[in-house]
Amino acid sequence: IAVALRRPDGRIAWATERLDSGFHSSRWSRLPFVRGLVVLYETLVVGTRWLVRSAGVAAAEEGVELGRASIALMLGLTLAVGIGVFFLIPLLLASVTVGGAENGLIQHLVEGLIRVALFIGYLLLIAQANDVRRVFQYHAAEHTAIHALEHGDPLTPEAVRAYPSAHQRCGTEFLVVVIVLSILAFSLVGRQSPLVMI
Repeated sequence: IAVALRRPDGRIAWATERLDSGFHSSRWSRLPFVRGLVVLYETLVVGTRWLVRSAGVAAAEEGVELGRASIALMLGLTLAVGIGVFFLIPLLLASVTVGGAENGLIQHLVEGLIRVALFIGYLLLIAQANDVRRVFQYHAAEHTAIHALEHGDPLTPEAVRAYPSAHQRCGTEFLVVVIVLSILAFSLVGRQSPLVMI
């Protein structure tokens, strides 16, 4: 993995990290489902580690040092808010609005639609912040660079600009697929007690 971080003074700091050692190099890591877990690990753990490093670079420029406790607290609060907003609120709203319906599929469908609406609303809301808008621009540039790389084109601005900013294997699109699949999977489970649904 290669990561480039823009320092507050405008300079670019970059670093690389190999992902093909240890378990990644075994044949087990390429098996269906296991491969997905490896990618999920890379996305969550490696991505979070680099986000924390990026925050550390930005904080160091301002004379602040991020300690382990503050990082753990930030990640814990983020996880709690994420579960509350994207799981508990949709479950509560769906239970209140269509909880009396005989068909559990309706409740799961409404819950999934609420989750999708909250997710899209969340993206639209955070996109109003200049820093986040800049992250989205970098993310779109990443997609165009990946398209160029996959087509064997040189990684120059001219070649990369020819490609779309959306990519079919983007993690954000993956989240939408997971939401749709969760609607189908939970509809097979049917209606359960609220504790089981959580």
